[in-house]
Amino acid sequence: NVPQTALYLGDLFGRAGFPDGCFQTLLIGSGAVEAVLRDPRIAAATLTGSEPAGRSVASVAGDEIKKTVLELGGSDPFLVLPSADVAKAAGTAVTARVQN
Repeated sequence: NVPQTALYLGDLFGRAGFPDGCFQTLLIGSGAVEAVLRDPRIAAATLTGSEPAGRSVASVAGDEIKKTVLELGGSDPFLVLPSADVAKAAGTAVTARVQN
């Protein structure tokens, strides 16, 4: 079950001229992470998760010399004021959460 934003970003990459498959969102369990990071087709990884998950990803990615972006522990507040367009705010919130 891939978030709609991930599907949109994949389409956006294609329209920008990147080859098919250069951008993919993998929603995988922790048991599959090391094998994916060690795969030579993987150039970089991003993770939004806990500090232990980040430590694990950073360790393998460092061993493989692969770039990473880690968003660890906690979450920024997203305030929706009474004057806001709630539907638009919800769409923005979803995009902001999955864009990395």
